Amino acid sequence: MTILGTIASAITGNLYSDPGAMFPLQTITVSATSVSSVTFSNIPQDYAHLQIRALSRCTHTGAGFSGNYYYANSDTTGTNYAWHRMVGDGSSASSYGEANANAGGGQVSATDGLSANIYAASITDIADYSKTNKFKTFKTLTGGDNNGSLGVFIFYTLLWKNTNAITSITMQAAQGNIMQYSEFSLYGIKAAA
Repeated sequence: MTILGTIASAITGNLYSDPGAMFPLQTITVSATSVSSVTFSNIPQDYAHLQIRALSRCTHTGAGFSGNYYYANSDTTGTNYAWHRMVGDGSSASSYGEANANAGGGQVSATDGLSANIYAASITDIADYSKTNKFKTFKTLTGGDNNGSLGVFIFYTLLWKNTNAITSITMQAAQGNIMQYSEFSLYGIKAAA
């Protein structure tokens, strides 16, 4: 090996690191037939923000889409969440919200009444999750489509009215259970320089 090759191999990957880059932290793939919830635990506290990406399906048999609730740090207190959602299905739009709830909406989940192998997609950003001087905000873009015959798109905002740093996040099926092969991935986002 040449001297130049030795030097290059020693510094590979250390020449440039984007300070605003996303880093994979945890991925949960449901391997059982179904589970009621999944949890990201022991979340590292050295990132600026978090992002969750999900593909989910639930055992509820209704023909359409259901949801998964978010719980921060296992908190199910009846007034600790406030949320708002805007829904569109291609022909109509609606909105709704609650100021004092025991959970927050977050992810759309395809129901088992839809075509086989259809999963809904979600991307959730959680700003300043480790800061202890502010409430925590979740922003989610989520939706699904049943091969062109039925679809939905939802924009959710969720406020966890607590200043504690988020160390765990649970996603729980609103109806039925989360089905096998649903996948949830957590990313840490570094602050820009």
